[in-house]
Amino acid sequence: MPKSIVAVAVEPRAHTAGRARLSVLHGVSLAKDLGPFLQANLDAQATVRTDGMPTSHGLPAMGNRHDRPVQGHAARSSEILPW
Repeated sequence: MPKSIVAVAVEPRAHTAGRARLSVLHGVSLAKDLGPFLQANLDAQATVRTDGMPTSHGLPAMGNRHDRPVQGHAARSSEILPW
């Protein structure tokens, strides 16, 4: 069974997650796949949190702030995504 690439955009709220947008992508290209998804679903000045995949390194050029937190240990997951 082939794997699918899924992009997820979640609105952060004070102590919970807000609205979520999901999309199956055809690939991992910022120009062809991830970029159009983000442009369709985020405010231009939104901060994008990713796992640091090299594709996402071009996000600042699109006008978005890019935050790539490194979890390191499972105990830190509540610091990175508190909800």
